[in-house]
Amino acid sequence: MGSPFEFAAGQSLTIKEAAERLDLPVAILNVYRQKGYYQAHFMTNPMKLFHERDVERLRSELVDGVEFISNSPQDIRYISLKQILLKKLGPSVVKAALIEAIRIREIMPVGIAGEKPGALLFQRSQIDEAISRLAQKFSGMISSEDAGEILGVDAKVVKSLIKANAFEASLTDYGIYVIEESLVEFNQSSMQEYSVNRA
Repeated sequence: MGSPFEFAAGQSLTIKEAAERLDLPVAILNVYRQKGYYQAHFMTNPMKLFHERDVERLRSELVDGVEFISNSPQDIRYISLKQILLKKLGPSVVKAALIEAIRIREIMPVGIAGEKPGALLFQRSQIDEAISRLAQKFSGMISSEDAGEILGVDAKVVKSLIKANAFEASLTDYGIYVIEESLVEFNQSSMQEYSVNRA
């Protein structure tokens, strides 16, 4: 079986360059990639770079088939993806999940005011509802990576603890999320056990 990657002509881009081409914030593109939404088909060296053909494919998946609307900033019915991503929406994963929902057209843009995904336009009323649905999915939950940081353990240990039912977790479309309350309880009980064993 061959490698899922192809070697192809084209530039390797830094995350900053990739974010500029997409008109998306660097931090959100980083989370988008960490969560496994970003699909890399072309090899880069080093691996952390973005191949321009993968970036172009993501760009076209986000903007293709969307009608150009000359949007004046005064038109309050619409909000651009770039404006949405600058708002405080809770954890970054909500913004990454939003981009993915747009890519797979669970959320439909009403138009685009430029050439890059940051210029995609949405009806304010619809997008607020979609964001609150996504935010609810993640309320009271933290990523397994964050759970590992809280406990001071790596991802493998977190997975083992989940399998052992040490705390509750939920498999979402966006990876494994730990129920925060159960993690806090687990952490407190293990700290008590530790202090009892040391006494």
